[in-house]
Amino acid sequence: MDTTFGKQRRLSRLLRGEQKRALCLAFDHGLHLGSVPGVPEVRKTLKLACAAPVDGIILSAGVIMHHGPEFLTGPDAPAIVLRLDHTSMWRSGPPFAFDVGQTRQVFSVEQAARLGADAVITYLFLGFDNPELETRCFELNMRVAEEAQRLGIPHVIESMAARGGSVADPFDPAVVAAHTRIADELGADLIKTDWPGSAKAMAPISEGVSAPILVAGGSSLNDDEAVVRMTAEVLKGGAHGLMFGRNIFQAEDPARLLRQLRALIHDGVSVKKALAA
Repeated sequence: MDTTFGKQRRLSRLLRGEQKRALCLAFDHGLHLGSVPGVPEVRKTLKLACAAPVDGIILSAGVIMHHGPEFLTGPDAPAIVLRLDHTSMWRSGPPFAFDVGQTRQVFSVEQAARLGADAVITYLFLGFDNPELETRCFELNMRVAEEAQRLGIPHVIESMAARGGSVADPFDPAVVAAHTRIADELGADLIKTDWPGSAKAMAPISEGVSAPILVAGGSSLNDDEAVVRMTAEVLKGGAHGLMFGRNIFQAEDPARLLRQLRALIHDGVSVKKALAA
């Protein structure tokens, strides 16, 4: 059975309009970090995402199962991106931190299909001190890519430098270019990756891959206007949009910030007009 149309249809729920852009919310932090300060209550965040609305939202299977019937149905609901893997990469300080983070698959593409997900997402980390850990990331992504292709579900690869490894600066444009190109070579339908700092640095990275790039937000900037200005640079650099988490749900006014970001991404307004939204 040809699954090409199914993949195209699901991708169209994430990448909207003629320019195929996306404003997505990353909300899988609880899967990796547990209950931590700054990660808001699930229902509150889903309500915010649906009201905006965002184009897509990254979630764990548990959140989809418990809250999907209330928030994630209907024609205007965000596209669901199921996080298939867990990583300990982002933990810092006692009692749960590790010197080197590791990543393992915890959900399957088949589960994603049963849950009604529109896409799946997995990490691809480059730059471990131990090359075996890096090759495990490759194996995970190839396993998911094959299953996603078989079932017609888009595969988002989140390519990043491994923290605590051999990479001194994970936001170095050369580093970002390296792992995004590898993600593209592995067959990613979309790539989520780190921001290299400027549109000038982003442009050759975007041009060097076939898959659309959505930029990760990273740590909160604690400045809503700075997030808007960064987004304008992201688009200028050839990326197709955002997959932001803390920069949205930890914003001073998340609902207003989402309006401003939508105006930039989908309406093509200037930064000045977006800030007035």
